[in-house]
Amino acid sequence: MRIRPLIAEKCVLEEIKVSDKWQVLKDLSLFLAEETGLKPEKIEAALVEREKMGSTAMGEGVALPHARLPLLSRIYIGAARILKGIDFEAPDGQPVKIIFTVLAPERETSAYLRCLSNLARMLREKAFREAILSARDKKEILEVIVHFDREF
Repeated sequence: MRIRPLIAEKCVLEEIKVSDKWQVLKDLSLFLAEETGLKPEKIEAALVEREKMGSTAMGEGVALPHARLPLLSRIYIGAARILKGIDFEAPDGQPVKIIFTVLAPERETSAYLRCLSNLARMLREKAFREAILSARDKKEILEVIVHFDREF
């Protein structure tokens, strides 16, 4: 599953200034709401509910918050970069600097899991993380995603 077609440029936040993970989820919800047509509160509530079940931080400075929503027709992805890093309760204790958020329809279990798996694989690659952090703007961030976006 290709990741790039699921990310709208306006849903890439190249440098957001937030103090905690709850604010990141709120900010990403606003941009994803514009793209999906859903209310931001509905998206935020789903992301917060999932995050409360256990941190979606993967370690190595990355997090992958995700939620399934009944009214979506396809998968949507948002991305945020926080160069100063924030606490996301990561297993390795490192502050999170790169966040990819996945929203998927409730009925798309297989595609949802493939998307999460592909993103997790990309995020585990040190070269990918370094390229995202050193990108100058959202256009470069998207170019990095295209470069690393390989079909499983």
